[in-house]
Amino acid sequence: MIFLAFSFTAEPIDKSKRTEAAFYFDSDDFDAKQYVADNWYEGVIPHMNERAVDIGELLAALSRDSAAACEKYGYRAVGENNPFNFSVKGRIRAISVSQESNARMEAAIVSSGDDANIAVQVGPVFRGTSIRDFLDFVKFEDFTNQVDFAKLANELNFKVRDDVVNRFDFRNEDYTGYVFDILGATSYLSGSPELVVTPVLLSLVED
Repeated sequence: MIFLAFSFTAEPIDKSKRTEAAFYFDSDDFDAKQYVADNWYEGVIPHMNERAVDIGELLAALSRDSAAACEKYGYRAVGENNPFNFSVKGRIRAISVSQESNARMEAAIVSSGDDANIAVQVGPVFRGTSIRDFLDFVKFEDFTNQVDFAKLANELNFKVRDDVVNRFDFRNEDYTGYVFDILGATSYLSGSPELVVTPVLLSLVED
C-alpha cells in the first residue's frame, strides 16, 4: 500500500502558540481567515491528531455506553444542551457520494470489517461547527460577539473545502471502493443516527 499524504504520528503541542493567538481576539477587527491560516498546522491539526480516537473504536464505545464514551473521548463547552465533539481517525472505504451541494461520502470503516459506516462531508457546502467546537483553546468568551465566533467556524470549514477536499473531484469522479485515511471532527448528541465527519486531513490509499 502507498500512503499519499500524511501520517497520524502525534507531535507535542506547543501550548505557547495558543497563548500567543489570543491577540486575535483582543481586537474589534478579528480576521477569522487569517487566524485559521496562522493556526491550522500549528494548532488545529496537532491538537486533533493528539486527541484523535479510532472511528471504529468510538462507534463501538457509543453503542455500548454513549455517556461513558462521550466523557472519555469527547469535548464540549459548558452546557448540557451542547453536543459532544470528537476528533476521529481511521481508514475508510467509499460506498457512495451524493451530488447535492452539501455532498456527503458514505463510507465503511475498514478497521471494523466494513460493518460500520460513517458519512464524510465533501462539500462544497459544509454544515456544522464540529472543528471549532472541538478546539478547547478556542472559547466563546474570548470573542467580542457571536458573529466573530460564527465566522471562525465558517473559515475552518472553508479551509477544509479549499485545501482538503478540493484535492479530489468528488463531483465528477467515481470514488466508489476507494480507500482513504482520514482525520476529522464530528459531533454527537444522544440518539444521533450516524456520525458525520468533517475531514481536516484526507489521504487516498492506493494499491
